[in-house]
Amino acid sequence: MKKMASLLLVGLVLCCGGCAGMRTAMDTGQSRILYVAADEKAHHQLFVVALEEGDTEQLTREPFGVWDYAVSPDGDRIAYAALRRDGGSDLWMVESDGRGRHQLLACQEADCIEPDWSPDGARIAYTRRDNVLDLPRIWWLDVVTGETEPFFQDDQEVGFGARWSPDGQWLSYVSRPDSGVRVYNVDDGRSRLIPGRAEVPAVWSPQGDGLLVADVQFRGESFVIHLLRADLENEQLTDLSGDLEVEDGSPAWSPDGAWIAFNRKPPRVSMGKQLGLMRPDGSEVHFLTNDVEVHHGVPAWSPDGRYLLFQRYPLSEPDARPGIWLLETETGTLREVVMPGSRPAWLP
Repeated sequence: MKKMASLLLVGLVLCCGGCAGMRTAMDTGQSRILYVAADEKAHHQLFVVALEEGDTEQLTREPFGVWDYAVSPDGDRIAYAALRRDGGSDLWMVESDGRGRHQLLACQEADCIEPDWSPDGARIAYTRRDNVLDLPRIWWLDVVTGETEPFFQDDQEVGFGARWSPDGQWLSYVSRPDSGVRVYNVDDGRSRLIPGRAEVPAVWSPQGDGLLVADVQFRGESFVIHLLRADLENEQLTDLSGDLEVEDGSPAWSPDGAWIAFNRKPPRVSMGKQLGLMRPDGSEVHFLTNDVEVHHGVPAWSPDGRYLLFQRYPLSEPDARPGIWLLETETGTLREVVMPGSRPAWLP
């Protein structure tokens, strides 16, 4: 968990409440939540919790823990980076019911992290760094054959945080923190640059016609973090944060593309980020939480767009741990799903 700290921003996340009748009101078409929690040796592992029953199941038991993961488009498989004794990581896969664990790729002395499935589930893009002094590069892996190679033959093309577009025609990645996000067409080789200073992966719209980028903007000796929406067709760039002095992050499109969930706080202020919603043009901003003693983030929409999963981390509590909560966006009803837990995702 040390190797990519300079390249990745890790957020902790969300807030309070209780709710009678939430169990019977749930109608998301999804009954299980995948998440990360520490095992008895304090190593991060993958767990699943059933929303209705509350039963938890540990999916992985990696000797040195799990770095990150990605759920396949059909929800049946989970690719993840498992840490090794030497501090590197290999790519593994397990079925969502805990069966079929096997190694996808032995990276030997390299770091292989940040897997992202192609929409057809045939390939995985991932970040690879061959040694601690190397800059990261984007590679791809054939899930069936195990064939792997750099996405770009030019070894000067560095990057991390690859994300496939919904139609599989484009791949976005953070080119360099000081040059922005690059978008590459895998069919014809066209390439576009979204300028700025990005330190986390871009987020594709459900229609695949645009991306959200968290842009670090320096203003004298201080900085703000604004959310930018880049339209792929006309290459127009819109600052959704406007002229505000804010730190915005963790954007997530609703399934229909009508809303963007995100978190926000004033810059240089020791307080938790609050969870909010906005339209794709930056209008109708309103907040779903209001507790400065709690950090909220990493929202994940249910497939029907009614609910948001998120992390909740109380900043002022001694020995605080992150927990996973569920929020109904129309009513504001909140429910704790599991404690401790972080980085949640929906499973069928």
